[in-house]
Amino acid sequence: MQNLSKFFVVAALGALGACAAQNSAAVHHGIGSGSGSDDDSGDMDAGVGSDGGSGSGSGSAIVPPGTLYGSVLDERNDAIDFSTGEPVHTHQGAAIDLSQGCPAVYKYAYLEDAADPMFGSQSNANPLQWLVKSQVGSLDDSATAYRVRLDDGTVALDWTSAQAPDDTGLYTVRLYRNGTPSVTQVGDHTGKMYIDMRFRDTQGNETVDTACWENHPLAAPLEIQAAAQSDLFGWTLPAHSAISTAINTASIDGSAAEQVGASIDTQTILQHTAEPVTLHLDHDTILANASNEVVQMNIVTTQRTVTEDCIGIDQDECNAWPAAPGPTTFDGALTATFDIRVVDSASGAIVCHNPDGSASWVQAIDGCVLAARTSTEPPHAYTLIYSINNATSIAPLPGSAAHEATVRNYLEQPFTGTLSAVGDQTGCAEVSGDQCLKQDVGGLDYFLDKAHIDFDAFSLIVQTAPDANASLEAIGSYATPSLSVAAASWDAGDAGFAD
Repeated sequence: MQNLSKFFVVAALGALGACAAQNSAAVHHGIGSGSGSDDDSGDMDAGVGSDGGSGSGSGSAIVPPGTLYGSVLDERNDAIDFSTGEPVHTHQGAAIDLSQGCPAVYKYAYLEDAADPMFGSQSNANPLQWLVKSQVGSLDDSATAYRVRLDDGTVALDWTSAQAPDDTGLYTVRLYRNGTPSVTQVGDHTGKMYIDMRFRDTQGNETVDTACWENHPLAAPLEIQAAAQSDLFGWTLPAHSAISTAINTASIDGSAAEQVGASIDTQTILQHTAEPVTLHLDHDTILANASNEVVQMNIVTTQRTVTEDCIGIDQDECNAWPAAPGPTTFDGALTATFDIRVVDSASGAIVCHNPDGSASWVQAIDGCVLAARTSTEPPHAYTLIYSINNATSIAPLPGSAAHEATVRNYLEQPFTGTLSAVGDQTGCAEVSGDQCLKQDVGGLDYFLDKAHIDFDAFSLIVQTAPDANASLEAIGSYATPSLSVAAASWDAGDAGFAD
């Protein structure tokens, strides 16, 4: 798409730390101070600028010479349209006054290049730029230059000749992440930055004007679609579903590929831009209420051949097992563990996951990088999966190591969990006359007969950065509707054990 910024003459420059090194005849204006030689070596003192915060508006109506001024819109409140297959930004945030203090500036890094991005555009230009008029008489135009510094004294851009002023003597300077010249730190440095503007008269006397801003580069936007219910909500006890995967203790060993638990919700994340995005993913505490009904029954685990007298005992009661206790129930707050992972939707490969394989379980995913979209592919889809495991509240046998004894429909049906067969009970399976010829061996076990969970609504927490050098920032308000996962209820049905 065409970027309308191409049709505007814009220039934006970062205001950097302590003033540049100058000769003894130099006069310093604006923020910061310093002294030194008047060559182009880039040496400087470590003077720092004001700590003023964000402002609004474009500065005074009448700006005195030597004042670097301008305004820029806060891009955290951009409206972003993904319908064309790439993001189209409409900048609609508050205006930040760049002439006051050291204001915080939030801008999308991938829009800060001299050329339009491969994918993505902006419907209205929002250059980070400063304007200034010289207060120096008998100006030596050939010496007019600017440079950019970081808060730690690093020279991001050494003295560079300024473009000619307009007919009124007004200079405009803009920094590009990639351009001529380039200041890559505009796209990945979080912190104060400074711009020095140097003027020199024909006698060799210099004046350096300085401005400052606090740089907050934003990662390229991701399209996050609304959450959809997943596997658990289609599982039932009558269908012999794998409900035990929600109940059992899942491995937190990184070598297990983190395919843990039962999936409860999924969200599609579309990477539209040719920019890698570093993610931090987390969610609110997931609250829920759970209930269940557990039935104890005698289970046959093995059968053996015996010769045992049953003289004087009815065949049905020959060495009969004790009666199993009646059903037990639970109703209260759900106790469970929730995991999240990011999967490449096309290949199924896990891109990022938690827990992270460390000794202690960590809920959040940190440092997850979604690769840049290639020039030949459509928007790249990823699936964010929320899963539940260790749901002790609905476990048939909460006290066991695996939190589950059996989850199945009836004795002849396959297990979805672990058979414990506690105790040592026997019962005669084949009687001939007064003798038991075959004997069943086993014991009491626990079976999930009913289960129900009411999940409260919760929110996804997303922070992004252009790369590991920049600080993570909260994702823009454009994604807010998709960061909420609605309340939902799951019912496992009735296995029929208590009938």
